[in-house]
Formats: sequence, structure tokens, C-alpha cells
Amino acid sequence: MKFECSAERGGQGASVTPALQTIWLLSVLVFLINYTFEFLDFKGLYETQRNLLILLQLSFSLWAFLEWIQLKRSSTDIPLSGLGPVLIAQLVIGLIRLPLGWMLDSGWLPAGIPLPMHTRLNLAAILIPLNLLLFLVVSKLMINAFTFTERQRATMLQCEVETRKQAEEEIQRQLYEKETLLQEVHHRIKNNMAQVESLLSLQASSTDNADVQSALNTAMSRVTSTRTLYEKLLVRNENQEVSMKDYLESLIYAVAEVFNDRPGISVETSIVGFPISSKKAIPVGIIVNELLTNVFKYAFTGRDRGHISVELTKTETLVTLTISDDGVGIEEGVAGSTSSGFGLAIVKMLAEQLEGAFTMENDNGTKSVLEFDI
Repeated sequence: MKFECSAERGGQGASVTPALQTIWLLSVLVFLINYTFEFLDFKGLYETQRNLLILLQLSFSLWAFLEWIQLKRSSTDIPLSGLGPVLIAQLVIGLIRLPLGWMLDSGWLPAGIPLPMHTRLNLAAILIPLNLLLFLVVSKLMINAFTFTERQRATMLQCEVETRKQAEEEIQRQLYEKETLLQEVHHRIKNNMAQVESLLSLQASSTDNADVQSALNTAMSRVTSTRTLYEKLLVRNENQEVSMKDYLESLIYAVAEVFNDRPGISVETSIVGFPISSKKAIPVGIIVNELLTNVFKYAFTGRDRGHISVELTKTETLVTLTISDDGVGIEEGVAGSTSSGFGLAIVKMLAEQLEGAFTMENDNGTKSVLEFDI
């Protein structure tokens, strides 16, 4: 999108043209004054005129140097409005004085004509104020050029500020529209997940087949785990880091609710709080869901009561997740088997993704340990 500045950019030609006209007039005056003093051969007044002319040229040079330094320091592209006329004046004066001096030296112009004293004094009375007037006019020209340059620089800076402000406002507007659209998408995804959970729960409660009911509960727990993770990481704008304690406690509660037909099974948690990136929180959440689902389904077969312990600790950069139960335990070799079930295969795959280590063992039930670095 293109932004246009509303600041006035015109006026350059109107300012530079009078400056050039003034330079041309001053050049003619310098030529006339210089030639007159050479022609009169009035040494005292000539020295005064020459000194004033030198001062004039030094003023031009100093102004040009200061203008050049100022333009070098400026970060904007300012036309050389002050520097241009000054250099032109220097060039014109130099071009006039060179042939004039050659003509005087060669004798083409008379170097000394006797004139009455009163004529010389009258001429001196006229030419000295003319030199002073010349100096004042040049000073005024310098001030005008400097003012014009500063005004033009201020205009350019104002234009740049306005352009950036317009761009920032446009970015903020687009960002607001995207955030609004994203919140709407989040809301619809969350509702769709809730609908899937409700359908699975309804289907599981309407069947008498234990295997079908177990499969539906497993699917429902996975959907619940995904929804919980989605709410923690996205809907609450925690897409960079998430509190491990808050996330896992919500997830454990959601999984336990799926198996609420086992009221005699208790879950004890001991989870330390620390932030973790979403990249690692996602696989950890899926692992906890799969292990808890397996415990609820298989650890307490033929029993109405049981106890599950979920512990998460952190030592420097090492995180240890331990899920244990006092159930029937696992068969020997199940933990290392490559065909020990889809849920356990997912756990092992995600442990490798975390670049961690996963182990299972019998310890008055089943004890699963996951270790990884953050």
C-alpha cells in the first residue's frame, strides 16, 4: 500500500530563482566597483574595497562550507538550495576578476587617470556605502538560503513522520482484523471439539459392548487432551510458553472425567510449576494422556479401587515425569516390545521427539518414567 504525505513540497523554484537573480546583481556590482577602483587608481580606497571584497568572498566560502557540513549530517535528501547559489556567486566573481586583472596588467584598460580631489572623494563616499550595502545584501541572502533549507528539511521530516504514522495505523488495523478473525476461528474449533467429545460420550454410554465402550473412551480422552492443550496454548494466547503445572493438572482432571464410572480410583498429583515451550508441552501432554488412559483401562482389572500417582520434577534443565499405580502391573517384556499397543507406540515415538528416555517397570504396580531436557 502506498502512502502520500500531505506536507507542502512546493516553493523551491520560487525561492531559488530570486536567490540566483540576487547573485547575478551582486556579481554586476562587484564588477563595477572593482573596475571603478582600478580605473581611479585611488590606493587608499582601493585597499578598502579589496579588503571588503576579500571579506565577501570569505563569507561565501564559509557559508558554503557550513552548508556542506549540515547537509552531510542530514539523513534526508535535501536539495542544495543554499549551497548552489553560493558556489555560483563564487564562480561568477572569480570569472570576472580574472580577465579584468589580465586587461589591467596588459594595458588594455587605463590604470591611472588624474581626477580632481573632490571627484575622488565624492566617488569614495558613494562606493564605500555600496560595499557595505553589498555585504549586508549577501548576508541577507545567506540567512534566506539557510532558512529555506531548514524549512525544507523540516517539511521532509514532517512528511516522513506522517508517512510512518499512516503505515503504523494501517498495520494496527490489519492486525486487529486478523486477531478478530483468529478468535472466531478459535471459538469454532473449540465448539467442534466439544461436539465430537459429546458424540463419543453419547455413543459410549449407549453401547453394552465393553470393547467398543473402551475404544470410544480412549478416543474421547484423546480429543479431550487435544482440546485442553488447545485452550491452554492458543485461546489464552500462551502460544509461546505454558505453565506445566496448570496444563498437566487440567489435563489429568479431564482424563479422569472421561473415566468417571470408576469412582474408587484416586489420582494424586505432585507437579512443580515452571514454564515450558509449546513445542515440548504438546508431546508431554499426549504422553500423559496415553499413559493415564492405559492405567484407567488396564491397571485395575477386576478391582473397584486403586491409586494413581503423577509426579513431575525439574532439576536444572532435566525434567522427570513419573506415573505410577498400585495395579496388576505389566507383563515382562511389554515395555521393550515394538508391538505392545498403539498407545505405547505413540509414547515411545514422542519420547524420541523430545530427545528423552522412557522406561516402564513393575514396582508394586506399573511405574512409567519419562526424562528429557528443556
